[in-house]
Amino acid sequence: DRRNGIAGDFSASVNLTDTLNLQPMRLFSVAGALSGATVRSSVDILRALFTAVHDSTLQVAVRDGVTGPVTAPADFLNTTALIRSLDIRGDRNSATPALINSHIAAPNITTLNIASVETDNAGQPFGVSALTINRLNRRDDPTFLLPAAPGLTQDEDFIVRLV
Repeated sequence: DRRNGIAGDFSASVNLTDTLNLQPMRLFSVAGALSGATVRSSVDILRALFTAVHDSTLQVAVRDGVTGPVTAPADFLNTTALIRSLDIRGDRNSATPALINSHIAAPNITTLNIASVETDNAGQPFGVSALTINRLNRRDDPTFLLPAAPGLTQDEDFIVRLV
């Protein structure tokens, strides 16, 4: 759908590339959940909108073979790549948290909005990794702060890591 993106849930593996022009993806929008999906992009994503991200991986400019959290700057292919705006809105009609057991990584994230996080992941760390994150808003815990770089902020198993 040209206006609204993907109408339901998205559960697939996809590689987004533009090796010819290196044009950014303007909008990646899923009206439902990114669920059990792996999305890898070699180009910037200007705006990503999801109701939820569950058991998924979203990576921008991350080296092949990196499947969990990014832990070092060398894990990124292009340190200037970015997600300008990432919004995981949550479903106001559901008690299910918006972010569950997922890995998100991009060298630079300008704005990150997360409605809610399931922080207990049976001891398995998950979360967001980047070189820089300019703004983080976690609606279910406004006291959750960005770490100093390099470093991490942790809430049970949920981690925001600046590498």
